[in-house]
Order: sequence, then structure tokens, then C-alpha cells
Amino acid sequence: MTKLFNKRNLYILTCILIVLHPIIELDYLAYPVIHPRLTTVVNLIFYPLIVLGTFFLFEKDKKKVILCLLGYGLVFLIYFFFHYRVADSLQYTLYLPWNYYFSITDEAVYCFTLLLPLVYIWVFYRQEITEDSLKKIVYGLSALIGIPIFLGNIFTFGMSTYEGYTIANIFSWFSLPFDAEAHHPRLYASKFFFEEGNTISIILFVILPLLYYFFSREDNKKKKVLYGLLIFVQSISMEMLSTRIATYGAIIVPVAMLGIYVFLMFLKSEKFKKVYMAFLVLMIAVAGAILPFSPAYRNQQIDARAYEFQKGDDAAREDARGRRADGEGLEKYSDAWFGFYIHYFEDYKWLIRVTPPAYYVDMYDYHFDPQFWVDLIFDYELEERINGRQIQTIFTNYKWKELTPKQKLFGMGYSTFMHGGIIIERDFVRQYYAFGPLGFILLMGGWILVTAYMGLKLLFGYKKKKWNYLNITLMMAICMTFASSYVSGHTLDQLSSSMILALFVGVLLRRLRSEEVE
Repeated sequence: MTKLFNKRNLYILTCILIVLHPIIELDYLAYPVIHPRLTTVVNLIFYPLIVLGTFFLFEKDKKKVILCLLGYGLVFLIYFFFHYRVADSLQYTLYLPWNYYFSITDEAVYCFTLLLPLVYIWVFYRQEITEDSLKKIVYGLSALIGIPIFLGNIFTFGMSTYEGYTIANIFSWFSLPFDAEAHHPRLYASKFFFEEGNTISIILFVILPLLYYFFSREDNKKKKVLYGLLIFVQSISMEMLSTRIATYGAIIVPVAMLGIYVFLMFLKSEKFKKVYMAFLVLMIAVAGAILPFSPAYRNQQIDARAYEFQKGDDAAREDARGRRADGEGLEKYSDAWFGFYIHYFEDYKWLIRVTPPAYYVDMYDYHFDPQFWVDLIFDYELEERINGRQIQTIFTNYKWKELTPKQKLFGMGYSTFMHGGIIIERDFVRQYYAFGPLGFILLMGGWILVTAYMGLKLLFGYKKKKWNYLNITLMMAICMTFASSYVSGHTLDQLSSSMILALFVGVLLRRLRSEEVE
């Protein structure tokens, strides 16, 4: 046991689990035949064991760490007790249908999922992940995610990022007449068999800057060609995934890396490397050439046409708004306003035809609360309710207003709305409503504080030679992760992506706190 339980082996295991986590999550394909899932075992047993191992093998000031953990743990347990009392009672006091229900188990697991990556910032910091290990991790992730997506699309097997299976490969994009019916762009997106297409796209998006950085540092010609091919495959895979973050990220990242490199050349921190510069320009050109034909771009065009089409319904909407105000037709219904609103919504639901029916049939049945859906049509302009994320925000605000100030402090609960189906898909915003301002500080404040600290450390670190390509690239990747998590969600509460964020933060924090010139 002494030979097995040592710093080197723990370090290797930590790095391997970060690389393999997206592949381990493919075990959902065997669920419930294989139960419990391997992912559950890794998340609830292996990751905590690595934390304990890091504490015993790497931590020098154990007393300080214990005191900090006990202090935070006590505060969080007190908070969680009141959060549970409030959120559990809201299941009965808020006007919600049966499918919205609170589960303390799901609530606790979700909190664990949010807190574990914060602990892993300390794990990566204490283990002192080297630049070479970071390189192996990002190239390993790129190969294990990008290549399967690329092959799955080329040979037309695997699942669509959105629904069903991919029906044709990338070569069809340049000839097919994409439309909203027979050839909808979403049918041509590819995610291989990964469970969460959005999470996978964010992982590829945030490791891409590091891939370019390590390519710029490689001197071996054979390895440079190999790494260049891997970057090319990943960039095309991001287009194949066809989420907006992945598709546009394939262009944004090389543009940003080129800008940073030119800036550092101006400061004389980097030398002109014609191969690297040419490669960046080539990748920008390739991604830019594919973009107008990509499913993500074509899907945006279809959405824009649907918006313009529905915008033409404004005259009918204004006329119907007058009828609602006058209560026209009210006398027909014995249950007065309730029946009137059901009748009204059924007559005018075509005014929200771009909204998937699942929202008002399955997630929040209009028979249960017809006034909400009628108000959505007539009290919100089309620009405010054109997509699902806007409807999620409107619905959440609608319920949030029913809470007392004391209830708002502790939040409405994550599990209640997760079970119901309408839950905000934006990190930070979701956690604020779910856990209130007190819970938000305890669960998300760490990310904000450590990022602000590193930003200031980097900003004022010019004279200490902290303005180098790797540090700036890491900071950019961290900021990209936060931006994509806010826009798309599925990041900070998914361990595959949040652990990578913790890795970048831990490595950059160690580098910025080091007084050595790196």
C-alpha cells in the first residue's frame, strides 16, 4: 500500500481521470443494465479519495486546511438546513403542478457537484501540475473527444447533437438545401455518443487555446505535424457539433491567439514564428470558409426567418389583446376567468408557434395555469420570448415574485425545477435563483474571488514577467469558460467541464503565485 499510495501515482491518477471523464460518462448508454453507473463511482468515491490523498501527501499546513474546511462546512450546513426548509415548503406554497417536486438527495448531489471542482483548484495547486502534464491532458482530451466526433460524422454513425442520429456527413452541407422541414440543420449535427453535446462543445472550445499554445512551442517537426492535424480535426469536429459556441469558437480562438501573439511580439516577449502564424491564418480561413455552410449558421438563418414570419403576427396580437382586456367571451364559461384563459390560449397559441409545445403541454401545462401563457403572448414582445432560454427566465421570475424576502435569501431549490423541466440554462443565474443570494455566495463566490485575484495578479505582474503566452492563454481559457457557462449553461454543474476549469485555475494560480521567472 505504501508503494502504491505515493505522490507520483496519485498525480498520475488525477491527470488520467480528468482526461477520461468524458469517456467514462459514455456509461449512460449501458444504464440501467449496469447500475450504479461508473460515473457515479468516480464522482462520489474516486474524486473524494484523491482529495484525501492530496491532503495527506501534498499538504504541508494540514491544521490550517482542516480549520478552513470545518469553518466553511459548518456555515454551509447551517445554510443548507434553512435552504431545505424553505425549498421543500415551496413545493406546496408555490402554485406548481405535480411534476415540480423537491428532493433533498438531488439537492445535496447538485451542491456536491458545484463544490467539488472548487476543492480541486486546491488539489491541482498543491500537486503542482506541470506544463508538460497540462500538455498531455489537453491533447488527450482533444484526441478522445474530437476524433470520435470527426469519424462519427464522416462515416455517418452516432447521434445528432440535438435529437436522433446524424443523417448525413459534412460533405452534404455544401449541396443540401437546408430547410425547417425535411432537411433541418439540426439533423446534420454530430456529437458521436456523448451524453451532453453542449458540455462537450464547451470542453473543446476552452482547450483549443491551449492546443494552439503547445503547437507554438513544439520544435520537433513530426510532432508539430501531428499536433497540427489534431487541431485541424478538433476544429472541424467543433463545426460538426454545430452548437454556436463550438462553431464560432473554431474561428474566435485562432483569431484571439493570433492577436495575443502579435501583442506579445510588440512587447518583445515572443519572437516571430512564421510557421505558427501561417497555421493560425490557415485555421481561421478554413473555419471561416466552412461557417456559412455549417448547421449552426443555417439554423440561425431558419430561426431568423421564423422570427420575421412571426413578427408579422403583431397586428393580430394587438387585436386579440383588446379582446382580452374587454373580457370578450367570458360569459360562455362557468368557471369564469380560468376557462376564459384556456379558451384564449387555445385560440392564440399560434402566436408562440416557435416555442416547442413541450413547454406548455408537458413542462408547465397550460390547463394548469393558462393565464401565465396568455400573459406570455400579450405582455412580452417577441424579442423577449423568442427562444427557450428567455421563456425559462420569464417563468423563473414569475415564480420568484411569489416568494417573501426571507424565502428569496435561501432560494427556490434546484431539484424542484429540474424535475419540472423549466429551469434556467445559464450558470450563475441558475444558482442564484435556486439557492438565493446566500447560497450563491457559498457555492459560486469562490470562482469569482479566485478569478478576480488572478486577474489582478496578472494585470500588475508585467514587471515580474507574468505577461507570457501561457499565462495569458490560460486566463483567456478561464474567461471563455465562464462566458460560455453563462451563455449556454451545462458547464459549472458538469464535472467533465468544471474539472477542466479547476485545472486551468489551479495551474495559473500556482504560476502567478510563484516568484520565479517562468
